[in-house]
Amino acid sequence: TIFGVQEYSYKKLLPKLLIIAVLINFSRVIAGLAIDFGQVVMLTFVNGFKEAAGGNFFNGLGINQLSTIIADESVPSIDQWDAVGGLVLAAVIVSVATIAVLVMLAALIYRMVMLWVYIVLSPIAFLMGTFPQGQKYYSQWWEQFTSLIIVGPVLAFFIWLSLLSMQGSKNNLDTLTG
Repeated sequence: TIFGVQEYSYKKLLPKLLIIAVLINFSRVIAGLAIDFGQVVMLTFVNGFKEAAGGNFFNGLGINQLSTIIADESVPSIDQWDAVGGLVLAAVIVSVATIAVLVMLAALIYRMVMLWVYIVLSPIAFLMGTFPQGQKYYSQWWEQFTSLIIVGPVLAFFIWLSLLSMQGSKNNLDTLTG
């Protein structure tokens, strides 16, 4: 204002500064509402696969039936090498599923920690939105914050979709072999 730079004119900055002063006080609430919206969407999918995921990966992948087929002596076409191959394939499938679930768990833990950090930094981000040089950081904060919120529902959706397709393929297999 003293140097006469138009971008920092008090007539231009004062209304923004007053609005931002109010928003800074409610920045935690605004961030919390955005996170809660993402959580509601995420929990919708989690409730959809809660029963299917509760220890039913072995049932869904058909691994529990492998041991009963191997032990069943009325099936003459299965020899020892077929059984060993089936068990090795089952171990590979369980390993891949375990690694995928651990990666998703790590992503969700990272999401949770980073959301805490972004909530702590939210007053500074709102303040940066007041000044012309801070607009870039303000929009960057919102972009990264919303991407962290979206990660949870997207992961939950794909877990739900994979369990749903796994259950559908198991039902088709049961119908074919039934």
